[in-house]
Amino acid sequence: QKKLVDSRKETFAEKQDEGSALGYLCDLLTLGDLLLELTQTDEAEEIYDEMLSESKDIHEIFNTERTHRCISDAYCRLGDARKALDDVECAEVYYLKAARILEIIARKSNTVDSLRALSDIYNVLSVMRYSNEDYSAAEKHCLKHAEIAEAIERQTGSIEDRIDLSIIFCNLGSIRRNRGDLEEANKYFLKALEISESIYSATYIDKIRRNRSIVYKDVGDIRAKHNDLNNAEKYYLKALEIRRDIE
Repeated sequence: QKKLVDSRKETFAEKQDEGSALGYLCDLLTLGDLLLELTQTDEAEEIYDEMLSESKDIHEIFNTERTHRCISDAYCRLGDARKALDDVECAEVYYLKAARILEIIARKSNTVDSLRALSDIYNVLSVMRYSNEDYSAAEKHCLKHAEIAEAIERQTGSIEDRIDLSIIFCNLGSIRRNRGDLEEANKYFLKALEISESIYSATYIDKIRRNRSIVYKDVGDIRAKHNDLNNAEKYYLKALEIRRDIE
């Protein structure tokens, strides 16, 4: 892969066109990803740093959405490398730099592809902060994730995007529950349930049922904590019925 990167770099130096530049940057990205997968994180980070520097130079030349996106990709991968090293603070800085670029691209193009990339970053940020029990930061990122997911669902109207939206509201409920705000958690869980119950698709039936089962249990947990045992039981039984059907 390193030889291919060197070859692509030479090709770009000769041709000086956007296509060869993007090919070179893509190969740098692939090399970094391979190293990261092999847990050679320091080496991967060096490649991502090289990609970031080269991407900035190339963007100065061509100034296109694709070259701008390469800078965002480099920042995102640097975030991945820092996250792999448990450097959460630095990882967040890189992810937010990637997000800012994608927000600029999304405002200009308003394409689903750019919104999905932005959504993915805020999902990673939310999960990362949640895993570190920083629920305040997790909620901030998850709310942004929900906002973008709603914009995507409005554009596509797809079943899968609606399922994802239900899962995000369920995640917000879990965050609020962990922050001790059961009333707000209940609102999010009920919102997730409302979306889930409005969906029917034979293609995604298992995913829909799993999601619905999880939300029923979550609402049951909230009702149980409020000592509303009759309603808690109803939700638990619905969750159990779905789980039995799936299994």
